[in-house]
Amino acid sequence: DASTDSYDFIYTPGAYVFNVIVTDGNNCMGIASSLTIHEGSPPPVITGNPNLCNASTELLDAGSPYQYFTWSTGGTDETITISAGGIYNVSVVDNAGCPYTSSDFVVTNYNPAPVISFLTALCTESSGILDGGLDPLNGNQSYQNYVWDPNIVVGEFIDVYTPGYYSVTVTDINGCTGTVTDYINAVMSPSVV
Repeated sequence: DASTDSYDFIYTPGAYVFNVIVTDGNNCMGIASSLTIHEGSPPPVITGNPNLCNASTELLDAGSPYQYFTWSTGGTDETITISAGGIYNVSVVDNAGCPYTSSDFVVTNYNPAPVISFLTALCTESSGILDGGLDPLNGNQSYQNYVWDPNIVVGEFIDVYTPGYYSVTVTDINGCTGTVTDYINAVMSPSVV
């Protein structure tokens, strides 16, 4: 459009041809005639697992299409490998030179902490049933895997016949493991008179 303003608004990316004529105080004129407006990229969204098993690593990815990356850790690649919980973010520059910063991505260190409880008590004259607990990260559903010791029994529940130390190792939905050991004592059966 014909305008005498020193600026104009562009609302849609694309290639535009402008005949911009400027005149200085000496009545000297200059002409510029072409301009390309690039559409910016969407801001980066970090992907990865927000639950990091203790003593493990996790890959975080800023996605694409970006030309430059600067992570809060100092990393400058599209991905970083982390080994600790924390708050991570990334600043990027796309191919058009537009800068963006991601939202914070929070990673927590987590290993499951199973709790052994009685489903039925161990009495002196009968067996009891122990329960290896539920996974709070999975809506208090069963863990993915349970391995009991002694006797290497697999499953959420175990029949016990004698007092002693019992341990269970569980694996959660993220592949993290946790173990608990507890002493299980027998309850005296009531005497019949």
